[in-house]
Amino acid sequence: EPSVQDAVRNMGFGGTLVGDYCVVASCFSDYLMLVDANIGVNKANYFVDRAVTNVVRFTADNTVSREVIALYRNNSPPDQLFPGGEYRNYFRALIPEGSRVESVLVDGKAVSKGDKLKDTTVANPTYYVDTYNSRGSVELFFSVPPQTERRVNISYTLARQFPFRSYDQASYLMVLQKQPGTLDEAVRTIVEYPSFWQLVSE
Repeated sequence: EPSVQDAVRNMGFGGTLVGDYCVVASCFSDYLMLVDANIGVNKANYFVDRAVTNVVRFTADNTVSREVIALYRNNSPPDQLFPGGEYRNYFRALIPEGSRVESVLVDGKAVSKGDKLKDTTVANPTYYVDTYNSRGSVELFFSVPPQTERRVNISYTLARQFPFRSYDQASYLMVLQKQPGTLDEAVRTIVEYPSFWQLVSE
């Protein structure tokens, strides 16, 4: 029913990726959506808490680099009985298309780039980069056993530069899209910029 679908979409529950909200030329838009999918035969995702640190770094040459840190805590009982147990996650970070991935870490250890059609094990994680609806998609599989944590770090550089070369003042717009159906989570955003820049408003 179109009217029902429109209502669901307007409430933000439809799963549609949001677009670019910039309305002036001097506005620079950024985007991030983290998507988790439990691929284990259990309901362990019910017991998982996630906290996200979102770092934005502007450099003097107008480059914009990003670091996303996602901390997962599996609070399942240690007996691993259903519905809890090991959390086997298919993770995707949707980022601006054309971004260059610098590194992917799991618990501080570098993850190598793999083949999407072959490397789908959670025991020895690899990552791969794809595109999805005009977004870049950094994807990997990993597991979080009961009563443990996993930390995923993704560092990347955006393809576009901040438009200070063309304007004396520019705006930065960050769109953080929430995965539909998930609970509220802690998100901390850190913005770093050159000392000679001046923040006008936030």
